[in-house]
Amino acid sequence: LQILYIFLWSLLLWIPGIIKSYSYAMTEYILLDNPELTANEAITKSREMMNGYKWKLFVLDLSFILWRLLCMIPVVGQVLNVLFLTPYVDPYYTATRAQFYEELKAIKG
Repeated sequence: LQILYIFLWSLLLWIPGIIKSYSYAMTEYILLDNPELTANEAITKSREMMNGYKWKLFVLDLSFILWRLLCMIPVVGQVLNVLFLTPYVDPYYTATRAQFYEELKAIKG
């Protein structure tokens, strides 16, 4: 459902789709904390939670951009992806986003 909403927003232009993807970024974590919520309720809660914090998450994601760009280099990038990015950087990225959610949850209540 989240991907469908982001796709529909992206039909307007790419920028609204990117903004909405950051609005909906905490949906999975909200559903893990509150499994009784429906998908739409979790998306709405994520939108409310990310109000005023989308830029902070964007900057956090930018700190990982170099690793993603390195993996786009032919041959060398594939080796980096298999040996370094997948086993080391991806879990670190996921843990960083989870920590962002926990801190945001503490702030927003």
